[in-house]
Amino acid sequence: MPANLVTHIFSFRMTEQERTKLENMAKNLGVSNAALIRLKLFSKDFEQSYTLLSMKRHERNELAQLLSALGASRIANNLNQIAHAVNTGTLEVTPDVIAQLNEAYDTVMWIRQMLIKGLGVKA
Repeated sequence: MPANLVTHIFSFRMTEQERTKLENMAKNLGVSNAALIRLKLFSKDFEQSYTLLSMKRHERNELAQLLSALGASRIANNLNQIAHAVNTGTLEVTPDVIAQLNEAYDTVMWIRQMLIKGLGVKA
């Protein structure tokens, strides 16, 4: 039997207001009542999970496209090549190169801040 197979039933009482709140939250997130309760109880970072679930489908799709584009951009590889060139002394560090590197750094930091804000992650 798979370890993640749900086999035990647990029931508890709640007020009508609590039930309504639970049902509304679950409906808004597009999950079952049980899934929302499990998420709240067992998620290491419920707030982050809640933020992702509460995003509209098109927002999640846009976020996925952004992350995909970042992954395909080879930024990490390019930065590694620049660092190697600097360390080996093959990159002539002119004021123009420094300005371009600072601009690239500012752009990457802006992307990071927007992702952190959009995902509700604590930096």
